This record gives sequence, structure tokens and C-alpha cells, in this order.
Amino acid sequence: MQLLPIVGRELRVASRKPGTYWLRFFAALAVVLIFLFALFGNSHGSPANVAREMFDIMSGLALFACLFAGAFQTADCLSSEKREGTLGLLFLTDLKGYDVVLGKLVSNSVPSQYGLLSILPVLALPLLMGGVSNGEFWRMVLVLLVTLFFSLSVGMIVSAISRETRQAMMITVGIVIFLTAILPAIRASLRLLWPGANLELTPFLWLSTGYAYSRSADAYYTYRSGSGEFWGSILTISTLAFACLLLAIFILPRAWQEKAQAGSGRKGGGIWRRLRFGSFEYRRWIRASLLEANPFHWLMMRDGLPRISARMLLGVVLPLWLIFIFCAVRAFSKSASPTTASMLPAVFLIYLTLGCSLLFKCLVAIEASRRLNEDRQSGALELLLVTPLSIGQILTGQNRALWKQFRVTLFIIFLFFPILIWVMNLQNRHDPMDSVIFLGNMVVLLTDFCALGWVGMWAGLRGRQHHRAVLVTLARILVLPWLLFVLMIVSGILNGSQTHTVFTFLLWFVAGVFNDFLWAKWARNNLRKQFRPCVASILEKQSRIPTIAPLKPATA
Repeated sequence: MQLLPIVGRELRVASRKPGTYWLRFFAALAVVLIFLFALFGNSHGSPANVAREMFDIMSGLALFACLFAGAFQTADCLSSEKREGTLGLLFLTDLKGYDVVLGKLVSNSVPSQYGLLSILPVLALPLLMGGVSNGEFWRMVLVLLVTLFFSLSVGMIVSAISRETRQAMMITVGIVIFLTAILPAIRASLRLLWPGANLELTPFLWLSTGYAYSRSADAYYTYRSGSGEFWGSILTISTLAFACLLLAIFILPRAWQEKAQAGSGRKGGGIWRRLRFGSFEYRRWIRASLLEANPFHWLMMRDGLPRISARMLLGVVLPLWLIFIFCAVRAFSKSASPTTASMLPAVFLIYLTLGCSLLFKCLVAIEASRRLNEDRQSGALELLLVTPLSIGQILTGQNRALWKQFRVTLFIIFLFFPILIWVMNLQNRHDPMDSVIFLGNMVVLLTDFCALGWVGMWAGLRGRQHHRAVLVTLARILVLPWLLFVLMIVSGILNGSQTHTVFTFLLWFVAGVFNDFLWAKWARNNLRKQFRPCVASILEKQSRIPTIAPLKPATA
């Protein structure tokens, strides 16, 4: 038998996909644009400083992309085989668990590997300009490769134990964010609460890829035990990634079978079922109150997993947020003028708030695109269209369910920004920049929420796979405004006077709101006009299955 036969087959399939090459093209195009804007926008700066800034921005964006690669590429590769019932057929042959896991890992990691390799030549240009040393460049390349391998490995183990795309993506993102950002935030909160205590928590930070990223710079690597901390973090993350792969190889042959839910025959169900779908009385009440008014609204509200996921996000972020609020107020009250030490809790607070807002938008995109995509895959969507239920009722029910499931979390995150304005004004400097940034984020949070609902529904209806629909939704709403913001930073537009910078930020927020309005209007018109033709075209493509003509009886 051929060694690793699935690896060879999946590589041939991946090499024929146009998306494999388009991702490499757009990744290289993005970093080339960033490099050119930085080069021509900072013509008055020294080449070394410009090269240092470009290297930090491009490597930071590459690290961010590598962290979330597993959620969109490997988190659903095995669970989709479970749902389609094809995974069990592989184990009827001589294939082993490592054949399937390694084959899926290699095939689904080809686009991300191509994308990473395409940006490395551009990332090496600051090395030629003198802003980065040779060792620092290669350490950064190692960090990006290890981060990508870690993210893909976490997606594989989550996919091996999951069946739904939504759960697999949420768990993968949760694990990566917890190890990369939450652990350093917990350590920083403990250090700020007890500054005099000797809390040696550095080994826990070795699990964070962000810690390895920061220790790859020469300023940390050549200082005292910086090299030991860097290599310790790299080895820890690599070991954890290999452990995830080995665990997926061990679990997959034992976890692909369809299992009956424990307690499903009882009136109340199990604990997780009661948390997710509510008690029997609650299900009966929601059926009586919503089913007659809008059946699709009732269908969306039956599952409480989106609401639980959003409140779990708040449950993790809110305690850390309150700790940083307390530390920031205490630091500002002790120092009359802002210093680096007094501003540190406020900096952590800003990053935590913006990160929580971004994760909340990801949850909205996942849920907005899920229902129509799953109904299209299962064939339930065409059954809905032959009932008296109109397209307007389907869209209205989806939007109402999104609002009811996420309104509490949206309101709490919305309140984060006015409190941030109050905290920043405690320095008695009344910088208008703070008010512009945080008020603009409040407006964009609301417009992004509305736009993600409409664009997510259209992407879910058109997409063949749920994770691709989520990626398309986030790209249309979030990528263009943030790419514009990065280009403004590297071009030196934000380095001018305060009035000019405030005007630039206002222009950026207006562009974000305008982008939301255009995409939401486009998706809404398509959903209302092309809903039935879209489903009909999908059915027509699915019905084009080649048939074998019956054999004619032989004639004498």
C-alpha cells in the first residue's frame, strides 16, 4: 500500500482549486501595497526607521492571519466528513487514523502555506534596508511557521471531536485566543493588582504565540534570558501542536460514529441540552408564542448556543476589563501627568475592548450565515419555499432572532466605549482624539452588526460551505476598512497635526459606515429579488447527475 495515500490525493485536489492561487496572489498584493505606501509616505524618515515600522506592521498582520487560519481551514475538514457520512467509508479500508488526519491537514493547509510563503520575500525587504537584523528576520519566519502549524493542529483536534461547523469554529477561535491573548492579559492583571508581589508566571506565557512574537526582536532576544524565553516558547507551542495532532489521530477512529444523545428520551433531556434548548416548559412556551407568528423566527430561537457563546465571551472578558478599569483609575489618581507606567492599564483596556468587539462580530457573522447555509445543504430550504411562508417572513425572522440573541452582549460592549472615554479623561488632558476614536467605534459597532446580518444571510445562501460563507462575510465588512486604516498608518497620514489626525479618523469611520451601508443594501436587494432563483439554480446544479442508460436487450 502507498505511504500516506490520502496526502497525495488531497494535494492533487488542492492544486486544482483556483482559490489556492488567488489567496497567494491577494496576500502578496496586500503586503506589496503596505510596503509601497510606507515607502512613499515616509520619504523624510531614515531608511532604518521606515524598515523597522514596515517589518512590525507586516509581521503583525501575518501573525494575525496565521492565528485564525485553523478556524477557517481545518476546523471543519473532519466534521464535514462526519455530517456527510463519508468518513466511515475511509475506515472500511486499510487506512489508519494518521492517514486521514495527515491527509486532511496537508490538503487544507496548502492555501495558508502558499499565502505565507508569498509574503516572505516582501517581509525580507526591511532586512535589505538595514532596519532588521538577519537573525531577527529568520526568528520571525520561525514564529509565523510555528503559529500556523499550531492553529491548524488545534483546528484538527477540534474537528475530530465536533460535528457542527459553528461549534468547531467557535471552539478553535476560543482556544487560540485564550492561549494567545487571555493568558497574557491574566498575567498582566495580576502584576498590576499586586505590583510588589514576586509572581513568576513566565512559563505560562510560553503557550502564547504573541509572547514568542515579542521575544523574537533583538531588543528582547539579546537581553539576559531573552533567548531562553524565545526558544522555550517555540518548543512549548510546537509540542502542544504535535500533541493536538497525535490526539486527533487517536480520537478520530473512535469518534466518527453517530452516537445517541444521552437522556434524549427523557422529558427534560441532559444538562447540556437544557442549557442549549431550555427546559421543556420553556420550549413549549416559545413554540406557542413564536410558531404561529413566524415559524422561521421560532426555528432560529430554538437553539440558544449563540446567546450562550456571546455571554461566555463576556464572562471571560468582563472580569479582566473591570480589573484594568480599577488599575487605570488607581494609576491616574497617583500621577499628575501621564507616564508610561500609568498608561499601561489603559493600553491593556483599549486592546481588550477592541478585541472583544472583534470577536463579537465574528460570532454574529457565524450565526447570520449558518441557518440558510445548513438548510440549503440539507434540502430543507426548498421545502420552506413551497409552504405559505414568504421570503419576507424568513428574512424578518432571521433578523429578529439575531437581535434577540445578541442584544444583551451588544449593549454591554456598546457601554465599554463611554466608560473608556471617562477613564482617559481622568488624566486631565481632555484629548479630543480619545472621544473621536471611541465614539466612532460605537457607531461602527452598530452599523457592522446590522450589515453582518444581511451580508451573512446572502453569503450563507450562496456559499457551498459554512466556514467560507463566514470568511466572505467578515472580508466584505471588516477587511476593507481595516486595510484602509493600515495604509493610513504606514503612509504617515496619522503622524501630522492633531486636527489633521482627528479629521482622518472621522473620515475613516465615515468610510466604514458607508461600506456597511453599501454591502447591506446590496445583500438585502439580492435576498429579496434572487432568493427563489438562487435556490432554483442550486437545485438545477444538484440535479445534473449523470445517469447510465438502461441496456437494450440483445437482438438475434
